[in-house]
Amino acid sequence: MPWELDELGMRIDFPRLKRDLTELGAIGRTAEGGVSRPSFSEADMRALKYHVQVPNGQYDGRVDNYVLATTEGAAPAPMAPASGGGSTPPPTHGPVVNLTLHKPATQSSVYNGTGVDQGPQFGNDGIRESQPRDPYLLVITEADNPPWWQVDLQDVHTLTQLTLYNRKACCQEKAKTVQVLLSTDGATWEPAYTHNGTPFDVLTVDLTGRTARYVRIQLTERVSLHFQECEVYGY
Repeated sequence: MPWELDELGMRIDFPRLKRDLTELGAIGRTAEGGVSRPSFSEADMRALKYHVQVPNGQYDGRVDNYVLATTEGAAPAPMAPASGGGSTPPPTHGPVVNLTLHKPATQSSVYNGTGVDQGPQFGNDGIRESQPRDPYLLVITEADNPPWWQVDLQDVHTLTQLTLYNRKACCQEKAKTVQVLLSTDGATWEPAYTHNGTPFDVLTVDLTGRTARYVRIQLTERVSLHFQECEVYGY
């Protein structure tokens, strides 16, 4: 059975795999400009005696994080990059994902002046935009010294990026002193980023190579912290 998931031992849908591989350039990709991609028959592909080698035993329907390996036990053949030409080495880690989504979160306090819940769960619920429902679905703290919100990723991860979505309806300037702090134990914190004081709508912070289990958003002045969503990407 040449077409199977080698760590899960499951047969996969050959036509779907062929389509995905063609789309991603593992089989072949033409330059942009409307040129149609080459066509491959199932017999042609089966003749190659390739199967899918799946990192971490997980297959989510995408193949851009995987490589092709022969069933004869030869070394894996790396997938070609989407732009064509050359080769891309096999990935050394799992796919980069949003690590914060629905993970346990806490904050320094919960503001109660709006009459609705402004608790920590709204900071990583997957909703990036609250308008026209503002102040619903927002994290808002009291004017603590300092105010903060943090998330437990439930394991130490290698991070790549943090994206913070500020409140849009008002008061964006309150986030001008935002800091990003990282911790592996929830007790000792390492500063990873301090903002330059300018207002922002969406803030992107490069965290390439950093490791953490806990990620904290904190201000350096005594003012309420409020934001829409915090996403931390990594693997």
